[in-house]
Formats: sequence, C-alpha cells, structure tokens
Amino acid sequence: MKWIGVDVGGTFTDVVAYDEAAGGPPAFPKPPPRPADPTVGLLNALAKLEVALPATGRVVHGTTIGTNAILERTGAGPAVVEEMGATTVIPPGWTGTVDPWGELVLERRSL
Repeated sequence: MKWIGVDVGGTFTDVVAYDEAAGGPPAFPKPPPRPADPTVGLLNALAKLEVALPATGRVVHGTTIGTNAILERTGAGPAVVEEMGATTVIPPGWTGTVDPWGELVLERRSL
C-alpha cells in the first residue's frame, strides 16, 4: 500500500510518501513556502510526489495552522461549540478529564 502524509503549516507544507511494497526510504519533497494560501502549498507538495493519488491506499493530513494561531494569539476569537442536548459544557480555558470512577474533573489550564 502507498501512503501519503501531509502537514500544512503557516509557512511550510511538509509531505512524505511511502510505498510499503517497494520498501526503502520514504520520499520527502520540500515545496516552497506559500503562507498566503495554504491550499497552494498542499497542491504544490502533492505535485512533487511521484505517487498517483488514485493508487494511494492512505492519505493522512494534519495542520499546525490552528495550533500556531492559538499559541501566537492571532486569528479569530475563541468560541464554544456544543451539540444540542449536551449536558456538560467545558468552559474555555478549562480541560476536562474523567477520573477512574467515571466522574468528570475540570482543571483550569492556561496557554
């Protein structure tokens, strides 16, 4: 099976391709940075691969754009999104974990 992994960052787009059947080292083409439009970086990265997308068994995509926006305190303001009928809403700035007895434990976390 052929795999493709893509990470779209704020400045660079990283891509890796691996062919399980052929073995050997994975390919790591490095497209030029395109911070103005992340989709262009993604398409440039895929174009540099020597793998046809229809022949690919798995594509894994990740992004650090959202993480960077949180850490740098840029971008849109925070929001709480909840499902209708939800009984537990975790406020912004808090994290929720479940203890061994199944109880929700809230802890204050700062970025």
